[in-house]
Amino acid sequence: RGQWGLSHDDAGRLHYNYNWSQLHADLVPPNTLSRNKNHRPTTGIDQGLTIDRRVYPIRPTPAVNRGYIPGTLDSSGRLLEFTAACSPLVYRGTALPAAFQGNVFVCEPAGNLVKRNVVETNGPHLTAKDPHPGREFLASTDERFRPVSLASGPDGALYVADMYRGLIQHGAYVTPYLRNQTLARKLSQPVHRGRIWRIVPANWRATTPRKGSKIPSEVLVRELANSDGGLRDLAQRLLVERADRRVIPALARLASAGADPLARFHALWTLDGLNASDPALLLPLVSDPNPLVATTAQRLLEPMAKTDESVRTKLGEKLMREWATAPIEHILQMALTAHVLDPNTSQPLLAGIVGRYGNSALIRDAVMSSLFRQEFTFLQNLWQAPTWQTPEPFREIFLEMLSSAVVRNGNPDELTALLTLLDQPKLGWRERAALTGLAMGGSGKRKPIPLPSAPRLLTRSDGAVEPSRMQALSVLFEWPGYRADAVRVVAKNPLSADDQKILALGRQHYLSTCAGCHGTDGAGLHRFAPPLVGSDWVLGDEKRLALILLHGMEGPVEVAKRMYDVPDILPVMPAHSTMDDGAITAILTYIRNEWGNEAGPVSRRTVGMTRITSQGRVMPWTAPELNRYVSEAR
Repeated sequence: RGQWGLSHDDAGRLHYNYNWSQLHADLVPPNTLSRNKNHRPTTGIDQGLTIDRRVYPIRPTPAVNRGYIPGTLDSSGRLLEFTAACSPLVYRGTALPAAFQGNVFVCEPAGNLVKRNVVETNGPHLTAKDPHPGREFLASTDERFRPVSLASGPDGALYVADMYRGLIQHGAYVTPYLRNQTLARKLSQPVHRGRIWRIVPANWRATTPRKGSKIPSEVLVRELANSDGGLRDLAQRLLVERADRRVIPALARLASAGADPLARFHALWTLDGLNASDPALLLPLVSDPNPLVATTAQRLLEPMAKTDESVRTKLGEKLMREWATAPIEHILQMALTAHVLDPNTSQPLLAGIVGRYGNSALIRDAVMSSLFRQEFTFLQNLWQAPTWQTPEPFREIFLEMLSSAVVRNGNPDELTALLTLLDQPKLGWRERAALTGLAMGGSGKRKPIPLPSAPRLLTRSDGAVEPSRMQALSVLFEWPGYRADAVRVVAKNPLSADDQKILALGRQHYLSTCAGCHGTDGAGLHRFAPPLVGSDWVLGDEKRLALILLHGMEGPVEVAKRMYDVPDILPVMPAHSTMDDGAITAILTYIRNEWGNEAGPVSRRTVGMTRITSQGRVMPWTAPELNRYVSEAR
C-alpha cells in the first residue's frame, strides 16, 4: 500500500500515501472487500482523503527533480505541490494539545516541510483538510532540512527524522537539471549529518519512560485505557507476547463493561491474540451501542461462525433483528460479515441493506464481497422484489454489478437462466442494466462461454438488444450451430483483449465515481453534469480529457453545440487527482468507447506524463483556459 510509510488510526484503519498524493486510507479491514473473485471493488481501499496537494515552503526550492517543468515551482521558485510525500503518521500521542489527536502529519522533504491534516469522520468515510492553508505545521529555511520519517514516542511527543542533506533523489532518477543544481550550489556535501527532532509544547515536561518488560500483566490490562494510542498498542502487544492467561478474566470484564470504547476495542483484540475469544462474550457485544465495539465483535465472530453452526445461527439472527436500526458503520460491517452466514439468512439481510443503502458505492461493494457464487440467486430475488420494479440509479448499477459477476462466474446454466429472464417483449431498465453488465463483465474473455442451446434473446430479429451490446454479446457466447470466432466485429478503433479488460474496469470506476452526475448511460443529469455521449471533450484530445479528470473543470462548457452552465449543471466538476494512473486510464478508455463513442483506448503512459507535466496545477480549469493550455503544449 502506498509508496513509503504506513500508519493506523485508533480504529486500526491504515493510512499511507504516494509521492504525488499525500494521504490515502483503507476504510475497511484488509482483504474484506475482495472476497468475491467475480467482482472487483472500486471503493473502500486506497481512498484519497484530500485532493489538496498544495504545499507552502518558506524558502525557494529550485533543487527538486522536475524543477524545470513549468508549474512545478511558483514565481518565487518555491515548490507548488507534493512531489516527495512520505511517512504519513496518525498522531495518537498526548504531548501535543488535544486538537492534534488523530491528525495526520506528512513529510515533504523536497519542500523542507511537514504538512498537518485534520481528519474528519462521516460514518465510514474519512476526509482530510489543511487547517491553516498558506502555512505549514513545520517548515525550514535550511534547504538541507529533509524530514523523511515521523513517529510518536512513548513520551507522547512527535519525532521527526531529518535526513539533512542537499541531494536526496535516487541516483538512477536524477535529471540533468537536478544534477546541475546540485553541483552549482554544492549540495552534494555534507553527508552523514542526519538528526532527530522532538516536537513538544513550550512548557512540556518529559516523564520517565517505563520498561515494558517490568510492568506487571494486570497493570498492562489497565494500560489498554491509556489516553496515548501508542502505549495502548504497546500494552496489547506485550500481553499477547507474554501469553499470560491469568489476565483473561480481567480482559473479558474490560471488553464487556469498560467505560472507554477504545480500551474495550483493545481488550477484544488482546483476547483474540491470546486465542481466548469466546462467543458467549462476543455475541452480546454485536448489539453494543458503540459502533467500534459492535463491529469488532462481529469481525471476531466470523471465524467461529464459519465452523460452528450454533454461532452462525445466533449471529445471523442478531444481525437480522438489528440491521434496520443500526448506524451506517455497523451496517457496513454487517454486509462484510454476511459471507459467513447461511444463504437463507445472508440473502435477505443483504437485500435489505442494499435496498436501503444502495446509493453508497462502498455499501454496494461490501454486499458484492459477500455474494461469491450466489450472485444469480440474489439477482433473481431482487428481480421479484416489489421495490426493485421502480428504476433508481443505484438499482441499475447494482443489477449491472450482479450480472457482470454472473458472467465472470461462467456457469452456463445460470447464464442460460439469466438470458431467459431478460427475454421480454420490450426490454425495460432492468433488462438493459443486466445486458450492460453481461457485456462489460465478459469484456476481454479469451474463450466464449458454451451454452446448451441458442438463447432466444440473442437470436431475435426485432433489434431489441442495442447494437453495441449485441456486438459484445455475440462474441461472448456460443451454442450448437453457432461459433463466436466466426463473428467479425468491425469497429472504427477496435480494442484489444487487454483494452477490453481495461474498459470493463473503467465501467466499474465510472459507476462508483462518475455516474452520479453523468448518468449510468453517459447522457448527463439535469442540474448535475453535461452528457458524455458524442462530446468532443471526450472524443477529442486525450491529454485534454486527462487534464479534466486530474484537475477538475468549472464554468460554462459547450457540448454538442449546446452551452451548459449553472443552474443546469453544477458549478464545478471536482478533481480526481487522488486516483492512480491505472484508474484514470480505465475511466478514459471506457467513456471514449461506450454509448456509440469510438475514440480508441488511452494509454497509462499518457495519463502519467500528463500528471507530471501539469504538476503545480491546483485549481479547476475553465474551458477557454484548458483549450489554450493544450494548444500551447502541442
